[in-house]
Amino acid sequence: AQGISRYNISKKKVLEIPIFKPSLNEQNKIGHFLSNVDVLIAATQSRLSSLELLKKALLQDLFI
Repeated sequence: AQGISRYNISKKKVLEIPIFKPSLNEQNKIGHFLSNVDVLIAATQSRLSSLELLKKALLQDLFI
């Protein structure tokens, strides 16, 4: 069968849906954790760049 099915949800039903959110303290802990992850990713990317440069230098040295 062809066609479009469209379902409507009333505002009343949407307002009845429970929405759970962490406490402010837990939100702060999550934010701090994600900030630490960002710092770790940046440090890892920097280390990777350094190692790639070292690899390039060693390969050039090997073939010269």
